[in-house]
Formats: sequence, C-alpha cells, structure tokens
Amino acid sequence: FSRRGPYRMVRNPIYWSDLLAVTLIATCLPWPGLAMPILFWFHYGSIIRFEEAALGCRHGQPYQAYMDEVPRILPTCRSLLQWRRALAEFHVTPSGARHNALWILLVPGMIVAAITLDFSDAVLVALPAVIDWAVVHTVIGLRGSP
Repeated sequence: FSRRGPYRMVRNPIYWSDLLAVTLIATCLPWPGLAMPILFWFHYGSIIRFEEAALGCRHGQPYQAYMDEVPRILPTCRSLLQWRRALAEFHVTPSGARHNALWILLVPGMIVAAITLDFSDAVLVALPAVIDWAVVHTVIGLRGSP
C-alpha cells in the first residue's frame, strides 16, 4: 500500500474523486439523480471494507497504523494539511492518464452539458473515453493483471 501523494490525505483517493465526480454529475440531472452519490457511497463502502480486510491480512500492523492515521474516503481537516506534500509527490503516468481518460473527457463534457442544458452533450464528448476505458479494462480483465 502507498502512503505517498494523495494517499496521505485519504486511503482511497480514486474513490474520493469518483464520489466528487458522481456528485457533480448528479447536480446536472433531474432530482432523482441525487440518489447516485448515495448509491455510490453504499456500493463503494462494501468494496472498501473488502479491500481493507485483504490489505490488513497482507500487511498486518503497518496497514492498521495507516488506517488509524489516514481517513477512509473523505479527507479531514488534519489530513488536508498534507496537501502540499501530497501534491509534490503526485505524478500522472501515461498509464494513469489512460486508466482515467473517462473522467478527463467527462468533466469537459459535463461543462458543455451545463452550458447547453443537454446531458447528451456530455455523453457525446465523453463517448471516446468511455469506449477506451471499456477496452482497456476488458483487456486487463482478460489478462488478469493491472
């Protein structure tokens, strides 16, 4: 497990950014869309508990100490004080950009949708990234490795 970069602020920075993105997307949808972040929270909560149990078995006391020091998904005032150090350690690799291309295009798509008031614009802008994300992760799944 990593204690560098964004992992200084929360143990699950990817889930944190996903929660932020889903919440922002939900604000662009009709009111039933506000259920998305709530459903996301419950779904990812079960995944996180499973991952923490596995990491706890694998790393023992050092991982338990990390869990005691760093919040699970939502940063605290104390963990946010680490932002400068986290930012200095943060690096986006080509692989990291490719794995997150979905959000890289979805965010501008949501901005376009907010201006045009048409959610389909967000889908059209992000569609290439959605297809790429599906291909990349299908290949990874078939290979069985990250």
